[in-house]
Amino acid sequence: MFFLRWRHPAAICLSFAVNQLIMRCALVVSCIWALPITNAQSSSATNSPNNGAVNARVNAAVADAKARGITSVSLPAMKKMPTGVTTLEKAAERYSLLLARPVVANTIVRSGESIETWYLLQTVEAIRTQLFIPKSVDPPLPSSLDLPNITNQLLLLTSGGQVKINGVEVFEQFDQGKPLQIGTTYLFVVYLEANGKAAVLASPDSVFQVSSNLDTLEPIAPAPLAKDVVSYYQSSLMAVRNKLRSVPQR
Repeated sequence: MFFLRWRHPAAICLSFAVNQLIMRCALVVSCIWALPITNAQSSSATNSPNNGAVNARVNAAVADAKARGITSVSLPAMKKMPTGVTTLEKAAERYSLLLARPVVANTIVRSGESIETWYLLQTVEAIRTQLFIPKSVDPPLPSSLDLPNITNQLLLLTSGGQVKINGVEVFEQFDQGKPLQIGTTYLFVVYLEANGKAAVLASPDSVFQVSSNLDTLEPIAPAPLAKDVVSYYQSSLMAVRNKLRSVPQR
């Protein structure tokens, strides 16, 4: 009976029809589940007021400004876990030290919660390069950006920036204290990612403006790493090069 029931033509047709119905239902269900994920990914880096939860940090600031009838609002820098990088010698063990110039800046809103500014950097010199460089990028690149395919270029993520949302100018304080100047040479202490095509700062004070003679380093944020550069290296780029050559990497 079991063999005959599965081999009967009518049973085969019925089984086929049932299978088709199940597959169509599964397809509909999968599409319904996929919709929120797709929308979240495609809008994760836009300046839309609906990007992220209504009570997300940036979105809430915009809503409050609109309610109060003001056209601009300022937010403090996002709090981050300390990395423990307090000296250049310690940083040289695990991070990369690059001389580079910002070429272009792109500011986005991440999930309605924070403002990010991504700089396209042109590397002038790689003073130190970390031993291991991961292939991934964390956090993910915004949809408006692609990794550069030109030699000696990379994207640098910094927290903070200024955007306009629904007529409200929103400024979030930069992680490194102030925005980078396009065309100016800096010494960056960074953690490279994406095979060296993307980077994040080792700490908020791991950026130093280089003087026109390419020797003097000027911290742009007062913090332990900046104090180390001023006191131990006498703000000299040459001293940084010479003293860090012998530091073992881990």
